[in-house]
Amino acid sequence: LVPTAGNLIKYKVNGAKLIGVENGNMSDLTSVKDSEKKVYAGMCLAIIQAEGAGEITFTATSDGLEDCTIGFKAIK
Repeated sequence: LVPTAGNLIKYKVNGAKLIGVENGNMSDLTSVKDSEKKVYAGMCLAIIQAEGAGEITFTATSDGLEDCTIGFKAIK
């Protein structure tokens, strides 16, 4: 966590649907339905919805930073 960070983060989800992305900045008028958002005070929240049971991968990328991918399983 870097409280002064404002990087543009791009999100990609496989095996689920990206519902929205929010950063908590009330003055940020970009759409919550976009697959990218600038972090605010170093934080951002991505909301995903499983489309059924199975494997899900979630990747966040930003220029100048190492990509981050996590995987998990959705169950019934």
